[in-house]
Amino acid sequence: MATNVNAEFVIIGDTFDPDIVTQRLGIEPQGYWIKGEKTPNAHMERKDTSWWIQTDYEHSFDIMCQLSELISVLQNKKNTLKELRTTYDLEYVFLVVVNVEENEKPAIALDSSFINFASDIGAEFAVDLYIY
Repeated sequence: MATNVNAEFVIIGDTFDPDIVTQRLGIEPQGYWIKGEKTPNAHMERKDTSWWIQTDYEHSFDIMCQLSELISVLQNKKNTLKELRTTYDLEYVFLVVVNVEENEKPAIALDSSFINFASDIGAEFAVDLYIY
């Protein structure tokens, strides 16, 4: 196995209609759930509503490769994202998952275009790092 990276853009809110987000953005999500739905194991209920897009897991030595894929999809949606955030009191998170294999560690650095875009839409950034 080799180190692989996945990036997600997640929209989180108390209650909003994921279909409205999909329609307004013109982007089909890879998934969503609704507050109050049962989790797959049915032991808990979802605490919020979430909508997300993501990259595939890819062998990578730089997380900006995956983040750039997301930005290319979202770049022209900046104003719509800002409007949705205000209208529905949404939170935005860029989440990167890094599975480190064979001690191959990717660069975890953010370029200024990503930082500016994330700041403009009020997004947070998180990294989950798993070392095997």
